Amino acid sequence: MLQALNDACKKIGEIKEFCFSYKKLKKHAKTNKEPNIVMLDSF
Repeated sequence: MLQALNDACKKIGEIKEFCFSYKKLKKHAKTNKEPNIVMLDSF
């Protein structure tokens, strides 16, 4: 049970990290769309 909670928290942390990175990448989307594609594929 505790391990499952640990995993869930880690996943949520990764999703937050992803969303933050994605927002930062979207700001640069006009100059380079490549990172957005990579991020979406890895997600």
